[in-house]
Amino acid sequence: MNLLILGPPNVTLREYLLRDGHAVTEMEDPIDTEFIKTNKIDFMISYGYRHIIRHPVLDFMKDKIVNLHISHLPWNRGADPNLWSFLEDTPKGVTLHFVDEGIDTGDIIYQQELKFDSDKETLASTYKKLNAEIIALFQDTWPLISGGGGTPRRQQPPGGTIHRVSDKRYFKRLLARGWDTPVSEILGKGSFYLRDVRADDKEAIHQWRNSPDVARYMYTDHHITEEEHERWFQAALRDTGRKYWIIMCDREAIGLVNLYDIDEKNRRCFWALYISSENVRSKGVGGFVEYQVMNYVFDDLEYNKLCCEALSNNTRAINFYKSFGFREEGICRQHIMKSGEYVDIVALAILKSEWDEKKAGIEKRLKMKGVIRVCGELTHEIKCTMRNKNCRV
Repeated sequence: MNLLILGPPNVTLREYLLRDGHAVTEMEDPIDTEFIKTNKIDFMISYGYRHIIRHPVLDFMKDKIVNLHISHLPWNRGADPNLWSFLEDTPKGVTLHFVDEGIDTGDIIYQQELKFDSDKETLASTYKKLNAEIIALFQDTWPLISGGGGTPRRQQPPGGTIHRVSDKRYFKRLLARGWDTPVSEILGKGSFYLRDVRADDKEAIHQWRNSPDVARYMYTDHHITEEEHERWFQAALRDTGRKYWIIMCDREAIGLVNLYDIDEKNRRCFWALYISSENVRSKGVGGFVEYQVMNYVFDDLEYNKLCCEALSNNTRAINFYKSFGFREEGICRQHIMKSGEYVDIVALAILKSEWDEKKAGIEKRLKMKGVIRVCGELTHEIKCTMRNKNCRV
């Protein structure tokens, strides 16, 4: 057969297929059907390929594309699966699967779960073992695939996780030794972090905005349709006066935080957040997020003022802001109509000088609650995250 290997050059894989009597072409760049036709490709094998294979290539090569992935799917789809399996302490292993239109979502052919001694391994050593295991799994399975004897396949179970290449920058400080970092130093350290909003967050944010736990404290007072949310979502991503991040907790996206009305001239902005469920608020997520935002606004951007607003009946939020040093600056009387009644809006703010005075005490309080340990490890990474993607401030 004429085979196409997609991804960085892999001598072991190429030599194995050549010894098996196949013609092999290797490609790291995006491909299309013309390339496939010109090279008379019969089957495609992807390993470490950085491009998503889309229609019409998928249609043209239906059930003739497999991917070698060094994770135990559905955990750790996408980029850096070995790293994330330790950061989030998820199952580890390798999977051979068919390719579909999603990111590592195709039907599983075979997979193998692996166990590592975290006290003895590094990211480099675990990667080496995973690489050897996935190559061995492919070699054991290839005769069945190439012989047309009925390749086994099963749908992936629900759940799992997915990551982008950019996600790992939040944890660069933990990787001072690069891939030689002992896995014991990063195990489970991905519990809390903020990441940029992605296109595939649209549905989750829509559900959050309509959930009773969130909606009762929002200014809007109606069910948000898909069309309305689509307009809001696209506008939010384009608006240079706003910046959004997803709050991650225990491998799940659980809320949204944003800066808005960003005023470079007067060195001030507003901020807001919502957390999707009452069940996760007791974990200290709100304190973690507020600490990171205030560090970023005052210590990194060196702004003079951070503002926020809350419905007057949202006493928990008001008290929460005040516990971090915010002061009431005024009330907009009967400013919002909620459930047929007018509601006041409470305006709050904190100055940089006030943050400088209160920061040590706030850190001490958060440390006692177990939040500051996470903040101390991740503050630098989250500042970099907040700064990196077109936040024009």
